[in-house]
Amino acid sequence: MANTGFIIHPSVIQVFTSGPNSGSIVSASFNETFNSGSGFTSASLCDNEYVYREQDLENCPVVDECPIPTFVSLSANNCTNPVPDRTYTLFVNLSTEATTLFVEYSTSATFSTNVGTFSKSATSNAIFSVNISDLSSLPISKTTPIYFRCYFDCGGENISDYSPTKSTSCPPQELPASLIAGFPSTTSCYTCVGITVQLPRGTSTSRTVRITKTGTAVYAPGFCTGVNQVASNINEVITSKKTYNLGLDAAQTQNNNLISRITIQVLKGNVVEDTYILTRQHINNFC
Repeated sequence: MANTGFIIHPSVIQVFTSGPNSGSIVSASFNETFNSGSGFTSASLCDNEYVYREQDLENCPVVDECPIPTFVSLSANNCTNPVPDRTYTLFVNLSTEATTLFVEYSTSATFSTNVGTFSKSATSNAIFSVNISDLSSLPISKTTPIYFRCYFDCGGENISDYSPTKSTSCPPQELPASLIAGFPSTTSCYTCVGITVQLPRGTSTSRTVRITKTGTAVYAPGFCTGVNQVASNINEVITSKKTYNLGLDAAQTQNNNLISRITIQVLKGNVVEDTYILTRQHINNFC
């Protein structure tokens, strides 16, 4: 705690200064203990007035208190990158009264073990990155919370208290959606297959299903069995598992060199998570 400029006298006692009883209390009645809760209390002893606190700038020089830093924000970097990344971005309120900012980080909320440190100038670059690779025991996953705290060094022995502890981590990674294909059935004119779109468990379960056709063959909804027989191109959002039955009718195609395809894709936003292509080669069509 920084000096306030006042010296504290918790009590005033009269003692013998010479003779055989030198150093002993003259009388118990001359022992006055101040009430520190009432501020500048005083006591009278032998017509002298004594105070609980008195200003003594020579022995108790006033020193400006070192401010306590605070975290504005914390974030783990590259959460979607499969390559391990041990860096975190910190945003700290800096101070011109301090010279150095010290950051401590740990997998322990109490910083009792596995603690790393980082230091930088306290007057520039409020947003900066910290690499925690020097921890003796690195977390297996970036979903493990990392705890951060920091303090200022204002020069000499003037060091601030710790900031409030904050933690951050990457959110659990959601598994991608997938397409589960049945075994295609083929005749001289038709090809059919059932495709099930399997969504991952979690809160963001909606996905876009896109079905398109290329080539001269046409959709054959009457040939395939089961529900959701596809009769035209589809671009729709689903929120639960769904099966599509795809069919190609090559009855009108006589050119053996042609190939027709139905492509089904499942997307999260603009990212394609899985693709299946049903292909029909028109060689030896006998329709």
